[in-house]
Amino acid sequence: MAEIAIGKLMLKVAGGAAKQPQDLAKRIAQQLAQAALPPVSQDLGGLQVSVSAQPGEDDDGLARRIVAQILRQLDALS
Repeated sequence: MAEIAIGKLMLKVAGGAAKQPQDLAKRIAQQLAQAALPPVSQDLGGLQVSVSAQPGEDDDGLARRIVAQILRQLDALS
C-alpha cells in the first residue's frame, strides 16, 4: 500500500461551493486515505488542482472530484 504525507492542505473555495470548507477538507483527506494511491518516489513539494462545483453538488461529490484530480496527477508522476 502506498503512503502519502500531506504537510498542508489548502482549499480556496469560491462562491460558497462548500457548505463548510473544513468539512470538505476532512472529506478529501478521508477519501485520499481510502484511495489506491500510485507509488510516487519523489517529494512533490505540492500539487494544485482546480475543480468547479457543479450546480446542486454536495460536498461529498465535490470531494470525490477533487480526489480524482489529485490521483490523476499522482498517476502521471508514477
